[in-house]
Amino acid sequence: MTSENEKFDFLKITGSGRKKSGPDKKYATFNRRMIAGTIDSMLLALGAPLFDALIPINTGATQSYALDTGDPEVAQRMMMAMLTSHEFVISWVVNALAQALAFCVFSGVCWHFWSATPGKMICRIKVADAETEGKISTRQILLRLCGYFISTIFLMLGFIWIGIDKRRQGWHDKLAGTVVITIPWRKKKEEWA
Repeated sequence: MTSENEKFDFLKITGSGRKKSGPDKKYATFNRRMIAGTIDSMLLALGAPLFDALIPINTGATQSYALDTGDPEVAQRMMMAMLTSHEFVISWVVNALAQALAFCVFSGVCWHFWSATPGKMICRIKVADAETEGKISTRQILLRLCGYFISTIFLMLGFIWIGIDKRRQGWHDKLAGTVVITIPWRKKKEEWA
């Protein structure tokens, strides 16, 4: 029969009973955050036809003519004419900026009221202050949205950083002083506030 001390020594030597190293389980994983982002993107994509109706992209008459002829060379020339058209580029940029602004407003409102977007709610995660793990401020919301831009323009490295960071913070989280934490299934409705 082994004594209590011998059992302790055995656990110490083998590493059994020790906490696993790596990020704390309370921080949302890279995969969970990407799934939440995908859900949010799909929800926002439902509004794309509305933006296309309100802020149409000026393709001109060239696109339909090129496709009607059935000649690939004509279609290629017409498509290049459309892509180099000043009207097309301007209308496409305005449409894209309007959709990006809508994404920012949507995310900011969701973070303000529920600390999570619908995708995050489905994945049982929420955005919290890095120090207190409480509700984030308006300043943090604005910094986080600016951080999305920074995380995106550098080849999405700011988002990839989530997978290697100890607290699973992306660059936008670090800039805003936020973390994304998991919500246990037993938590009540008040946890989203």
